[in-house]
Amino acid sequence: MIIASDGVWEFLTNEMVAKIVWPFYIKNSPEQAGNAIVRAAAQKWRENDTVIDDITCVTIFLEVDHKIPNIDGVVYKKAIINSSTDFDNEIPEAPAQPSATLGSPGGPAQ
Repeated sequence: MIIASDGVWEFLTNEMVAKIVWPFYIKNSPEQAGNAIVRAAAQKWRENDTVIDDITCVTIFLEVDHKIPNIDGVVYKKAIINSSTDFDNEIPEAPAQPSATLGSPGGPAQ
């Protein structure tokens, strides 16, 4: 899943973003995917305008965990999330943590 500001979508189509993300999805690297989207958007802005709009991108790779049973129609997913906002600054790496899901062991009570 890609959540991005209009600075990304002004010159990049869904198909273009999907092509950018795919190699990083295979490597399970959402941080690199987000950074690549931001860099591509900035490049398109340079080619098409005299200014660069704000560019923000959040990349989330979801994976269905088939080992956890499907209870009451809830599919449990693990998420690796990254947020990229500046293509020139280094973003420190932080370990990804799966998010708690309603009804999952250790998650919030229903």
